Amino acid sequence: MRRTALPALATVILLTACGGGSTPATHPGSGASASTGSAATSSTTTSATHGLSVSPSMPTPTSRVTFAFTAPATAGRHGPSLVSFVLALAGPRHTGCLGPRTAAIPHAVKGATASVQLGGTWCVGAYAARVQEFARPFCKPGQMCPQYVRLIGTVAAAQFRVAAP
Repeated sequence: MRRTALPALATVILLTACGGGSTPATHPGSGASASTGSAATSSTTTSATHGLSVSPSMPTPTSRVTFAFTAPATAGRHGPSLVSFVLALAGPRHTGCLGPRTAAIPHAVKGATASVQLGGTWCVGAYAARVQEFARPFCKPGQMCPQYVRLIGTVAAAQFRVAAP
């Protein structure tokens, strides 16, 4: 299951690394949107195996699903680095429905709730979702820039099942 999500995740990372990161990278027709809540107390970046809420908890194939987590850092420039967050979904893959995919979460504020919503026709079955934090170099236009993306860690994860109607 993990291997099916990696090519899509690599595509988002490469697109984010090449494009400045100020606009969300989503799949056409995914209905993705991102938002954040108000800032709260700070937290540190650590690996996590929980902390990602999925709403509704038992989606149907036509549900709009919201994924929310508490951001361990603010997305954007931090000195010589640009920090970003990506939601990666692994799950069933069938023709005509949403299977494995990734979605950028461009608006995240340290300590606040960040979220992304995906809609469309979901494949029936079990999914694993994770939010990962990445860093890449910040370079000014016309400046030579190293081309790498560093995985800081998985900040939240959850599992859910899309039920048949």
